[in-house]
Amino acid sequence: MHTINLVVGDWSRDGHEKTETIQVKSSLTLAELNAAYALGSRRVEFDLSAEVAKEYEDDFMLKQHIDMLAIHGIVCEDYNESEDDGVGLDPELFATLFMKIAQLGNCNLLFEFVDDSTSTINIGGYGLFY
Repeated sequence: MHTINLVVGDWSRDGHEKTETIQVKSSLTLAELNAAYALGSRRVEFDLSAEVAKEYEDDFMLKQHIDMLAIHGIVCEDYNESEDDGVGLDPELFATLFMKIAQLGNCNLLFEFVDDSTSTINIGGYGLFY
């Protein structure tokens, strides 16, 4: 299994600079996972990464996207209900949807989310960022 960090949010740090890193153990390498996601995106006919939650405070997925995922067996069970025309998202659900779309692109993909904070060292430096 390969440990991959999924960075949700402003990964380029050119806007609000807020991110959350979600660690996943994947049976695919990073390159294979990217290729699987690209193929899965074509199958569901939209790109989650490019089309959903792309603007500041845009934590909502339209019903049309939910329906497109459901056609392929991806059901949003643990979502944050917002309105009748879509659902509210959080980083964990966004990462889950990303991985499930990748599974559509490569049926050999096995994954599990992990919290490997035991191998993290917080070394200080708070004052370096302002």
